[in-house]
Amino acid sequence: MIIAWVLSLFILISSLIQILERSVALELIRLNAVTSAGKKLIASEKLLLECEESLANIASLNHSYCHIQSVGKNLWLISTKEIPPSRSWFF
Repeated sequence: MIIAWVLSLFILISSLIQILERSVALELIRLNAVTSAGKKLIASEKLLLECEESLANIASLNHSYCHIQSVGKNLWLISTKEIPPSRSWFF
């Protein structure tokens, strides 16, 4: 009876270790995804900042990283030319 009890404890502990290993692996995957998304967001924000700064110089807009579209009533949709644009602004 004691042997069965000890074996069940070993099986329970091994199951716990497997669950912990999976949890750690999933947490690492999540952390990598968040870090990657953050880096892409920062890069997109920098491109949008360049777009905003170059709005004063209309002639350079064709050569910048901006995509500007009129949506009517003096509103403009400004986004980066990267696909997919991470964020757009209405001015």
